[in-house]
Amino acid sequence: MATSSKSPRERLDHLTATVGVLEDGFEDKFAQWSEKGHSSSAEYFLWTYEASINTIQEISAQKWKDDYDESLRPELDALVVRATQLPIRAEDYIKDTGYSLSVVHKGLLQALYRLSSWGDLDLNGLSMHTIHMSLRLRGIRPHPRSIWTQDESDIKPDEGFERIFKEFVDLEKRSHFPQEKYVLESHRLLQTACEALNIAGDEAYPSADFFSNERRPTFVEYPYGSWEFSYGKGDRPGILHLKSRLGALLSAEDLSLLGRSHEEVRKEAEKKERKLKKQQKKEEKKKIVKKLRIKVKNATGKDEQQQQQKKKKTTKRPRTTDSLTSASTLPPKKPKRPRTSTTTSTTTPRTPRTSFSATFGYAMTLVNAAADIEDLLRDSKYTELRGGDAPRPDSERLVTPTVEIRKATLVQYRDDLRHIIEEIFKRKFGMPTNKDKLPQTASERSAWLARATKELGIARASVHQLIDTANSPAKAKLLRLAAYRLKLVRAIYTLGLLSGDPPVEIDEVRDGLKARLQDWILYERAWNAAEKLTLKRAGLSNELYYTIRDQNRARKANIVQWKGMVKQLNRGPIPLPPKDTKPLQPKDTETTEPDDTDLYDPDTPKPTPKPRKDHTIYEDGGEPADDSGLYDDDDDEGTKKPEKPQEEQQDEQQDEQQEEEQEEEVEEEEPPEENPPDPGITLTDAEIHNGKRRLSRALHPRRPGSSRHYPPSPVLVNGAPVDIFAAGGPPGWENLPQNSVWARLQYMWVLTDWRFFQMRLLKQ
Repeated sequence: MATSSKSPRERLDHLTATVGVLEDGFEDKFAQWSEKGHSSSAEYFLWTYEASINTIQEISAQKWKDDYDESLRPELDALVVRATQLPIRAEDYIKDTGYSLSVVHKGLLQALYRLSSWGDLDLNGLSMHTIHMSLRLRGIRPHPRSIWTQDESDIKPDEGFERIFKEFVDLEKRSHFPQEKYVLESHRLLQTACEALNIAGDEAYPSADFFSNERRPTFVEYPYGSWEFSYGKGDRPGILHLKSRLGALLSAEDLSLLGRSHEEVRKEAEKKERKLKKQQKKEEKKKIVKKLRIKVKNATGKDEQQQQQKKKKTTKRPRTTDSLTSASTLPPKKPKRPRTSTTTSTTTPRTPRTSFSATFGYAMTLVNAAADIEDLLRDSKYTELRGGDAPRPDSERLVTPTVEIRKATLVQYRDDLRHIIEEIFKRKFGMPTNKDKLPQTASERSAWLARATKELGIARASVHQLIDTANSPAKAKLLRLAAYRLKLVRAIYTLGLLSGDPPVEIDEVRDGLKARLQDWILYERAWNAAEKLTLKRAGLSNELYYTIRDQNRARKANIVQWKGMVKQLNRGPIPLPPKDTKPLQPKDTETTEPDDTDLYDPDTPKPTPKPRKDHTIYEDGGEPADDSGLYDDDDDEGTKKPEKPQEEQQDEQQDEQQEEEQEEEVEEEEPPEENPPDPGITLTDAEIHNGKRRLSRALHPRRPGSSRHYPPSPVLVNGAPVDIFAAGGPPGWENLPQNSVWARLQYMWVLTDWRFFQMRLLKQ
């Protein structure tokens, strides 16, 4: 090393004086900042820390000078010990002073990075200092918002960043670098650019789930300007997530759109618009009705006045003062409501609101319960799409039927459905295909219901767990199968409930029928939740889309109807089935009653006799309850309706409100677009694993010679190597703006993460 113009002694004395000056700053806690020519104590401290690092480096270099004097070695070693204490004292000063030093955080961090680049930290005893100091600096890191301009439109400019950005752009022309080195150089420049802008360098590191299909940044595969690029997709962050993380203050509108799909936002806006129009129509209708009522009232008043005047003129009796006075003070007669019916009779029978029993909403016999089982077993018989459809139990035996499952789904799920039937219907409940296998006594019935109740708890818990988390095709299938299992167990429970002698109590029948409806509702909800995923599938045909949409609407209509029936069950008692209740013969007199022992064939369902339309189970074999309370509101004149209790009126209002909400939910939905949005790239498990491994090895390279390390093999197509970075970036990367500091940082970030993403293609 070249010699200096000063002698070794002069250099040592100068370095000793410098260390003393630096120590003075720590002694008075940098209170003399003004006298030393600094703008603040924080600036004085920054200068001291930078000078300490430079002084340590200069002292260490004395031993390697050509004119090094060995006799000065003891003094030089003692000075090194004093100098290396200065950075350690800086740690304590940051700990005592705290966040007020955040104004010089950037300078302190750059000085620490310069110190960390030395190769002889262990010799100087500073290796632990770099760790402790980085933790101290993390504690005084400025708020991310401080790097942005006052109007939040851009990041504060920095000359060092501009030089780094130019180097990054030049790097694109050197893609002939070894592939891993090309990616690491991009990451190094991005990290350095962050530090230049006072952003923590570790922000530039990709997250642990970078390659996950559910967490990967969307801007590595969606083009600039697309909805996904900006707002992300579900849990996948977009560029605005990154901007917010770096301290930018997003607008309330942008914050509300993060993670939401464009289609979802559009439908929500259209729904609000439809709701507003509907409300406006209601208001207009109210105004029109009000005007019409006023007109009718005025016209009626005029007619009455004319009739009174006519009577006064045609009367033969002379009018007296008293009669005139009394006539003028009489109130006009209330006009009769115009009749809308052409009939003249006031005793015309009224139409009931529903076709269910007036007392409790709906009734079930053993034949009806068996029809539920038959319907469920039928679902497992489809082996191919082209085969004939197995007949479904007729509408008079099948009470409150659920929406039929698509044939393609039944064929696909056949083995799974048969497995559930084998486990529940055959093994746990002994394949009850005739009455002899059903409970015969109250104790047998209790044991049957206890087993079914246990299975119901398991099935219902499974549906509830999956209904809100079915976000993949695999989970949607599990949800459908769990719903099928629940329906089968409930049908078996109902079958046992209606069996045995003596029959069960009234309350238990009511609770069983109500629970059946509630599980039917949960079944329909589960299928709708699973089918929503299918509707979002890319490339869905219009025919299949409309089929699923119509089925979803039918299920929602069932849910509305059944909720009303549950409320109706809560209002009135449930009659017991008469002891000798049997399925009645159909109208065809040649058909005799079938064998009472066969309920259904589990392999080949066959139709069972239809019960009479007027057949209902009544308590003590009595007559049907009076239907007088179930007529329409359009009463004929002369018939006075009884006042409804206040609680019942409130229930009806709630029902109407619920029906309105369900109507809005079942409103018209858009068919799938001819050119649906790009669903993005879905990585296989092997690609995700390979990407993670390659990225980890690139960011944390092994030391040479520590173990055998094989470089990645290039991607080959038809035997020739392919440049995985040839595209330059994600689709449309050429349109990325560069007209602001944030835009240039965004440019570097998008391309660096895209290069990380391409590493999944490297083969080991």
